[in-house]
Formats: sequence, structure tokens, C-alpha cells
Amino acid sequence: MAFQHTLSQTVEIEGIGLHTGESGRLRLRPAEAGEGVVFLSNGRRIPARAEFVVSTQRATVLEKDGARISTIEHLLAALNGLGIDNALLEVEGPEIPALDGSAAAFVEKIRGTGIRRLAKAASLWRISAPLWVVDKESLLLALPSRSLRLTYMGDFPGLGFRKKSLRLEPGVFAREIAPARTFAARQEVEGLLAQGLGRGASRETVVILGEEGPSLPLRFADEPLRHKLLDLLGDLALLGGRLQAHIIAIRSGHRLNVELVRKIVERSALTVQRGMSSA
Repeated sequence: MAFQHTLSQTVEIEGIGLHTGESGRLRLRPAEAGEGVVFLSNGRRIPARAEFVVSTQRATVLEKDGARISTIEHLLAALNGLGIDNALLEVEGPEIPALDGSAAAFVEKIRGTGIRRLAKAASLWRISAPLWVVDKESLLLALPSRSLRLTYMGDFPGLGFRKKSLRLEPGVFAREIAPARTFAARQEVEGLLAQGLGRGASRETVVILGEEGPSLPLRFADEPLRHKLLDLLGDLALLGGRLQAHIIAIRSGHRLNVELVRKIVERSALTVQRGMSSA
């Protein structure tokens, strides 16, 4: 039987937000079984659920009762990838710290404090029939599977077409997905800044892609694709439970990711079974 997990102790992280450029402080606290992952901002609780997503413009943003938290996807990917089902995330500031633009520091902190098993079986979303969402040249498809498997395909400036598929396990996530940093195409940069985005970006935290090559040495030959998998895993955490499915993504981003999560929830009575996972 698969059990729920939480952190062993409180973890504290400080840093600058990627888009706001403002300083923030984050405390990851243990939580009891069944509480799920919940953000706490100015005394107001925001469950990490798709129903509270209010923006997906270059980041996933949650809002409830006047409290708003931006750029949650890397942190949620770390929790999801390491199998953390329950945590209270206290946030000071408008945005989760970007750190090095990946989820590696979150993984290091969580593993450093330890993960504790709880005496309750894990909740599970099981896909029983294909589900998909489409937008022009982008597609996100969920197929039945006995485990969580992610496949991503897309085109990246200077790198061409890339494809990667892997079965998600904590060790695989920590090694192959968590270190992948945020990226942007060179022709997008001025437009993003004009929209008030990327104010906290730096040459060390964001890889700029162009036909002449990346602005930084890549950690993986397909690092931007792996970052897309990172974002996808973070957005899938908004289901509020573990997922068994093979997710196939073609040029998808936050908006389509959240649409798929909402579709899984909406169709749960017909196509998704939520129950107790078993070996």
C-alpha cells in the first residue's frame, strides 16, 4: 500500500521572485494526513488546487479570499516529484522565490530535512479513458497507465525538435528534471519585460535561447524540454492527489496544463476513479 508523506521538519527558503523581482520568504511546514498542500499568505489559506488558478501567463498563479501567490509551479513540482502529499507553505511576499530558476534547491532542502511517512493511504487519480485538451498546434493527452509517465515534444530555438519520455520516480525526478532551469526565446525578452514580467530574472537564473545558441552552458542537451516537464509536473500537482496516467504533451504550457487538470476533475465521475492506491 502506498502511504501519504509529509516533511519531517520545517524548511525555510528566501529569494527573489522571477517576475515581480521582489524579495520573498517561504517556510515549508509538515502537515497531517489528508490536509493536502496548502499555501498560507497573510493568514489566508489557498489550497493548491486548479479551481483557484487565476492566471497562467508565463507562470501559474493562485488566488483565494484576496490572497494571491505567483509562480508556484517549481515548488509544487518538487513536492509532487518527491511524493509529498501534505504540506503547509507559508509565503511572505507575492511570489515564490525563483532561486536558480529550477527546482533543484527545493529538492535539496526537502531531502535535507527528511520525508516522513503518514499512517494513511495516498489518494489516487486513475485515468480509465483518454482525455485531451487542444489549442492550435498544442496538445495535451492523458492515457490510462499504472504509473505516472510524462512525454514531451516541442521545438526550441537553436535546439530544434526535442522529445523525452520518462516514468516519474523521486530519484528520476531529482536527477533528470529538477535541475532544469527557466528559459525564454531571445525574441520574447523585450515583450515580457514590457508586460511587467521577468523583473527578477538574471543571467544566472534564466537561459535565453536563440539560433546562435543558449546564453548559458546547458545542464542537459535538452534542458529547456526538461524544464517543460518540470512545469507540467508542478501543474499536475493541482489535482490534489497522485496521478496514474501517461501524459503526452506537444508544445503545451501552463494554460493547457491547468485545462487538463480541470478536465480530469470535471470528468471524474465518468472517467477518473479516485481511491486508495495499492501495490
